[in-house]
Amino acid sequence: MLAKAHRNLSSSFERQMVATPYILVNLGCRVHLTTLLRMWNGPKPKGSANWPKKKGKASDGDGERSYISWAYELRNSSIVLVVPEESADDVEMVDNDVAAAPPPTVKYMGRKDDFPNPSEYLDDSAWVEMVSETFEGSFHAVTDEIMTLADDLYSRLLQNLGSHIQKKVDKSKRRHFTLRWSRQNLSQFAAIVTLAGHVRDEPSIVGDKECLLKNPVGSKHWFVLVDNEFTNPEGCYIYYDTVNGEWIRSGKVAGTCNDHKGMMDRHKEHLASAARNDNSSSLYIQYPAKSSSLATTVRSNNICPYPWPAYFEDLKIFCGIGFIRSDIVEQRLTADGDSDDSPKGIFVWDKACIDSLNKCGKGGVTTLKDKQLHMVAYLLELGYELMLSAEMDVSTMPGFEKFGLPNLYKKEIVNI
Repeated sequence: MLAKAHRNLSSSFERQMVATPYILVNLGCRVHLTTLLRMWNGPKPKGSANWPKKKGKASDGDGERSYISWAYELRNSSIVLVVPEESADDVEMVDNDVAAAPPPTVKYMGRKDDFPNPSEYLDDSAWVEMVSETFEGSFHAVTDEIMTLADDLYSRLLQNLGSHIQKKVDKSKRRHFTLRWSRQNLSQFAAIVTLAGHVRDEPSIVGDKECLLKNPVGSKHWFVLVDNEFTNPEGCYIYYDTVNGEWIRSGKVAGTCNDHKGMMDRHKEHLASAARNDNSSSLYIQYPAKSSSLATTVRSNNICPYPWPAYFEDLKIFCGIGFIRSDIVEQRLTADGDSDDSPKGIFVWDKACIDSLNKCGKGGVTTLKDKQLHMVAYLLELGYELMLSAEMDVSTMPGFEKFGLPNLYKKEIVNI
């Protein structure tokens, strides 16, 4: 509980906060006496090399300080909680070229020979034609400006990927095959999303906490609203908060060869979940349906002095990058684009990834082709999440959950 309070408060008060025992009690924290002493004076007491020997009694008359007497002396002292900086030596990376997010001014040292820049894909007219014929929506013609924009976006995505891994991926999973594969194909994503017209101008100078996506208002030609008249593709959808004017979440949807599931199907599932009275998803807690008890109780009891910031009904769902299954579309998405064989594909599928996929079999996804299409949808979801503002992104999930990446954050049911 203390760790949870630590995380939540540090995000509100940036990297440091000053608290008192009263605040901790009101947060519902159960704190051991030795923990409080460490919080007051650090790992070792000031002016003493050792902790007191007596724990229970205040004094035995010999003048020696005990835990209780020491705590009593410090009872009015402030407690400083500081978010610990993670040592670079403690951070396992997906690969040698995936670092914990450096500042925007630090050049990202990627292995260019292994991972081409987006402009190199965009310079391949056959690859660009495959993209435009495989994914739904309109696409830009390739120009020098589009190539530069895609390369600039790629640099930011690499930076944000490091931050995503550090914040949302368990240390034991940071060399997971899904992350290796994502790193191999992040350049292709940057090229595709730039062709789709979804990228803000000059991403290299956009603030490191700002969204890299265009505002859909005024960009309707490039952003397609998911509604009942939509073609219901698989792939990645993105939610836009119309009250605050912010992109807040990306999502993935994919079915199987025997069970189609598209973006509109997923949206209906989200709407039903947002109306439930016991929710553990941060999306539904921050954006409950108007009919949910979470929203109605807050309104009726004036728990919050302000109206609810936005409801689920205030969200609009747009198609990020989507695809409609067919034999030719499946072939383009699952063939190895880095192979000398023909036909070529849009993405890279190396032997290590294919071998790992063959060993996976979760959630009813059993065929290799279905697994590959789920991987594509997860990649698109991850790519769009890396473009969201870190402050507005409501997701706590690492992505690729179906293939073994666990959620770091314990879900707690909110039931009012």
